[in-house]
Amino acid sequence: MDKINFVVNKKRFVSFDFKEQEIIVNSYLSEELKLDLANEYFAFMFNEENLINGYFQAEWSLILGIVEACTNIKVFHEDEDESFDLNNLIESGLWHKISENIENYKEFRNQLKEIQNLSNAQKRIEKKILEILSKVSDLIDQISSLDLSEDGIAKLIEGFNSEIEKFSNKFPGDLENASKPKRGRPKKTG
Repeated sequence: MDKINFVVNKKRFVSFDFKEQEIIVNSYLSEELKLDLANEYFAFMFNEENLINGYFQAEWSLILGIVEACTNIKVFHEDEDESFDLNNLIESGLWHKISENIENYKEFRNQLKEIQNLSNAQKRIEKKILEILSKVSDLIDQISSLDLSEDGIAKLIEGFNSEIEKFSNKFPGDLENASKPKRGRPKKTG
């Protein structure tokens, strides 16, 4: 099979006027840029001690990162007196206009949500595994402290029999009925 060079000529930039200024937007987030933005986003999201601060820092870094990388708007200034006004960008509607002109922005936001869901699932699994390991460790400690001599085993059996007798007195017939298979049709309810 002969291989071809696959080239797609695509309109890459979109321009629009906003408050008498021409705004130029790269209409597509490259895979490399998405990786950089996602790494920065989750660095803020998961490294903040305060979840709320981490969330907003992540959101702001994402907006500023996209504006800096995909538009002709200068975000980072050498002169510290000339700072970028994120609130003005959002309140004016310019950020909304920029994000709607990036074809794969919504897809990227969905990917961020998916990564966060996977991370949350991983944390839940890790927590459950630690709980199980703790219980297994406790069980091993209890087993290691058992007296496995002939007298110790006799006392253990005696203790089990005593508990079974208490259960039988409290719930008569339950142990006998529990081991018998049920026959016949189930009773209709309602």
